[in-house]
Amino acid sequence: MILEEVLAAFGVASELEPAVFRAPARINLIGEHTDYNDGFVMPAAVDRQLFFAIAVNQKNSHELMALEMEQSVEIDPSLDQMPAEGWAKYFYAVLAVLAEKGLVPNTVTCAFGGNIPIGSGMSSSAALTCGFAFALNDLFGWKLNRLELAKIGQAAEHRVGIKCGLMDQYAVLFGKEEQVVKLNCQTHTHEYAPLKLGDYRLVLFNTMVQHSLADTAYNDRRKSCESVLDFLNKKIGISSLKELTIEKLSEYKSEIDPIAYQRVRYVLEENQRVVAAQKALMTGALTTLGKLMYASHEGLSKEYEVSCEELDFLVDQVRNEEGVLGARMMGGGFGGCTLNLIHVDAIETVQQKLNKSYDQKFGKKPDMTEVVTADGIGRVR
Repeated sequence: MILEEVLAAFGVASELEPAVFRAPARINLIGEHTDYNDGFVMPAAVDRQLFFAIAVNQKNSHELMALEMEQSVEIDPSLDQMPAEGWAKYFYAVLAVLAEKGLVPNTVTCAFGGNIPIGSGMSSSAALTCGFAFALNDLFGWKLNRLELAKIGQAAEHRVGIKCGLMDQYAVLFGKEEQVVKLNCQTHTHEYAPLKLGDYRLVLFNTMVQHSLADTAYNDRRKSCESVLDFLNKKIGISSLKELTIEKLSEYKSEIDPIAYQRVRYVLEENQRVVAAQKALMTGALTTLGKLMYASHEGLSKEYEVSCEELDFLVDQVRNEEGVLGARMMGGGFGGCTLNLIHVDAIETVQQKLNKSYDQKFGKKPDMTEVVTADGIGRVR
């Protein structure tokens, strides 16, 4: 249905026959705020997505249409002014990054839309930037590989103001159905691990608290970790937190700001949890995986301090529910979704209980989304 709506919107603006591309959302099973610290993460592309209908036009500007926002924006190919609309800034940033690489496309008409909840932690921005870059690469035959496209998407987000790591972009480009991606963010190499959940499902509960990472403490957390890395680089010559052990970090505890120390310790612990989660998936130990998810949330909430009251509430409410193996906040934090591992027979009961308790506490119900893994970005036609 969404694809037909995107094609209809494109048809209103152009009589051209568009190429069509799909860019998925992503979840992150475990490994949060470790990507920009050169650590391990374990994301997967899922069956929520954006569709792009795009064709070269014969006009003097790029024409962009956003279905959900019911907005249209034109971008001059000179790129002399960034658009005011938030979503259009990402398109502009992709074009600017490409231009710096000497890749300047002819002007295009592009309509896009999808079903990724904005601000939910499912990385709609990575789907948008990488999907647009992938489409242009395909249309103009630039032969950029997927890692290069991921880095272009990351650079575009940096231009908008989010100093993100590479996980989101990597996941939406390299995702595979029934697989998670264990990504080494230091080397930009990955392994796949099977996601065989049997009678369990991955379920998202949305706090309905929308976050904007550029307006939160996301960048502050990154600076804290970088300050410790800079200090330890001068002390013991490490170039990445991934080279650091918890034991070695503890030796310098008295010389490091307590909050920065706490945050770096969380990163090191979370890296260990990703490695343990990979082993759990390989052996089908879902109970162990669930425990690691709960531990991840505790670290994010208490040590890294990127949770919020609503996220903590949703995790705490399911902790003792029969049929729930694990839960954690997912994404940058300060809002968005929790990711839950729930037995298929318990989903309805858990949803009903959360609807009641969350409504009593916050005056609204948390949206529920069940997701399954999917392939990464590709051309539909």
